[in-house]
Amino acid sequence: MVKILLDVDGVLSIMPRVPDGSHPPRRLLNGNVVRFGGEVSNVVDVLRDLGELYFFTLWNGAASSNVCSFLQLDFIPHFETGWGLGWDVLKVEGFDDEAIHGLMFAKIPLIKNYVGLDEPFVFFDDMVSVRDARYLKGSGFTNFMLVRVDPERGLGWNAVDLVHDFVDSGFVHPSGFVELVYDA
Repeated sequence: MVKILLDVDGVLSIMPRVPDGSHPPRRLLNGNVVRFGGEVSNVVDVLRDLGELYFFTLWNGAASSNVCSFLQLDFIPHFETGWGLGWDVLKVEGFDDEAIHGLMFAKIPLIKNYVGLDEPFVFFDDMVSVRDARYLKGSGFTNFMLVRVDPERGLGWNAVDLVHDFVDSGFVHPSGFVELVYDA
């Protein structure tokens, strides 16, 4: 079964550059400003049917408790992240400071703590890049897909389609990286 990792800011909670009234209202949750679209709970519930869901966000445990409660979702466990944790992993692997800053180092090097090298996974985040996919391939991961989400639009039904396609392909994606495509 595929593991599906979810970020919060820019994925579940949209982050418009210029709020224009067409976005969901802002709310304060756990000291953070959030904007959850009306369909996000339904999308997450369908993703749960497609795989094992985990939060992989700097919110850490607060995502499991606060976001699930706020969105009226069944509990979703989290994988621990942190800027210092990822930095330390990459330093041990021999990366210099400049190379570390080229990666999403608060999360990407920590994936190996939670997902086996041959275990399929999809990670939805607004900051992942091709470099992150290259790092994972170089670390021995083969069956993964990093999905960059537009932080102004967030997670939508297009994410469900993408996971379906990944599962149907036998968990193969040529580069390991894709940008989420939205309908006009």
